Amino acid sequence: MKVLLDSHTFLWFVLDDAQLSPYAKALIEDAASDVFISPASFGEIAIKVRLGKLDLQASYDDFMQRGIVGNAFAILPIEPRPYERPYRAAASPSRSIRSALGGPGNGRANDDRKLRRAT
Repeated sequence: MKVLLDSHTFLWFVLDDAQLSPYAKALIEDAASDVFISPASFGEIAIKVRLGKLDLQASYDDFMQRGIVGNAFAILPIEPRPYERPYRAAASPSRSIRSALGGPGNGRANDDRKLRRAT
């Protein structure tokens, strides 16, 4: 079975935290399980350490090395798919954000002027 650990599950397993359920622990330890960690977890854990919200009881690099290699986990390969359609300018996230915030090109300025003229 393939198992993808989120950041908390990975931390609980490596730190032997009681918050990890016995079922989850058994599944992770099962020799038949292929256990993966997402590359996103690297960033999430690093941020928690940097903010002082997480003490790994070791350096970040040593902890991640011990946690992944020491447990024979694999890093989930995430790559863009070549057949995905490229973003169009109209669908760009920054343009959507500008529109939501009332930035240029969203029509809100024109609507405001119409309202002012009408009153």
